[in-house]
Formats: sequence, C-alpha cells, structure tokens
Amino acid sequence: MSQQFLWSIKIRSRFGRRAPEICSEAGAIWGIGIANSRSSRSVGKGRRRGLCWIMPDTTNEIVGGCLCGACRYTTSAEPINVQACHCHECQKATGAPLYARVLVPLDSVRMSGPIGWFRSSPELRRGFCTNCGTSLFSERASANAIGLTMGSLDEPDAFAPTEHIWTSGMQAWLKFDDGFPQYPAASPV
Repeated sequence: MSQQFLWSIKIRSRFGRRAPEICSEAGAIWGIGIANSRSSRSVGKGRRRGLCWIMPDTTNEIVGGCLCGACRYTTSAEPINVQACHCHECQKATGAPLYARVLVPLDSVRMSGPIGWFRSSPELRRGFCTNCGTSLFSERASANAIGLTMGSLDEPDAFAPTEHIWTSGMQAWLKFDDGFPQYPAASPV
C-alpha cells in the first residue's frame, strides 16, 4: 500500500466508534497516529488521534451499478472498445435512442446483486437489475465479451464512444457531428 497520502479527513470525536466505518464509506483508510503534522491535517496537536487518509487511486477499475444500488459490477480490464449502437434491438432493450457501452472481457467482470438476464438474440443476452430495471449489460459469451452500459457507470464521463454502429437504425432526429466514424451496420473491425 502506498505511503503517499493525498490528504486526510478530520475525524471529530463525535463519530466515536463509527469513525473507521465512516472512513471506509468514503473510500479511505482509518488509522491512529500522532496528530502533529500539517500534511496529515489531523485533529489536535501532538496527541494520538484518529485519522482518515484518502489514498491515491492506483487502479483503473471500471465500476458501476443500478439505480437502486442493489446490483454492482467492477472490472480492472482495459476496454476492448467503446461504441454507440443505434440498432432497433438496442433501442428497445434500453428504452433510449441509442445504446452507449464499454466492451470488456466477460471473465474480468465481477457482478453482485439481483441480476436478471434476457436472451435478446441467439448470441446476445442482456443483464438488468430485477429490482429497479436498470439495463446493465449486453453479454456475448461466445466472444468472452460484455458491454457495460455507460449510463450505469459510476463515472460515465470517463469514456466516450469512438464510433457509431448500426446507424441505419438511427432515429431521424439524431444528428452527430462528433467526427467519429459512423457505420450503417456493425463496425468493420
């Protein structure tokens, strides 16, 4: 674990025994230390106090989940590609004019929660939360690939589609001038 702390959060005595839990919820590490340095932004001077350190993010994890929070997923794999699909099947499955997704290896994704599956074609099944209905995945097991819906990512702005596929099914009112390639069917690559 890195010893370089970006910054820390003051943990006041009012949190008492809940302090480690609060740190954990904030994605931080709880520790006891001598509270006398400016870099630790500690409570009190020269006294042993509880500190909550925010560690630098050294992972490139892609994390997401559903609207109600019951379903979660994570992967540390590099994306295979990031596409916006305009086919009618994806429009129906997502209830949106397009399906933007980050494609990663299927065997790299860890999933939890009440995930339901619907086989929308012989080679594709779609995952969703059975509680709130959020569309989460499009899985092609034969290709060991799974698409993570960009709207379900915890940080959806971390990715942007690099091409538009199945634009032959694109809704007429949509106009894209983003400069990315547009293919009337599947991507040639």
